[in-house]
Amino acid sequence: MLTAKASTKGQIVLPRQLREKYQVRTGDTFEFIEGDEPNVIIMRKLTRHPNEGLVDALLASPHRFEVPAPKREIPKRIKL
Repeated sequence: MLTAKASTKGQIVLPRQLREKYQVRTGDTFEFIEGDEPNVIIMRKLTRHPNEGLVDALLASPHRFEVPAPKREIPKRIKL
């Protein structure tokens, strides 16, 4: 059984084994649900879209960028 203590600010550090197993990274978001039994709190990691925050990061960039137009192939002519 893994344990953790709450700090004076109410913060709890997840044990390393759980952070590694569930790939917890800085900035991950969790939701807490009260369980049906007394003293039970369910913590669930919310998944993020892989591109979440990408548009904001690109718009905040000091460099100008353009999205290239997709290349369009010209069909080859076939002799009949």
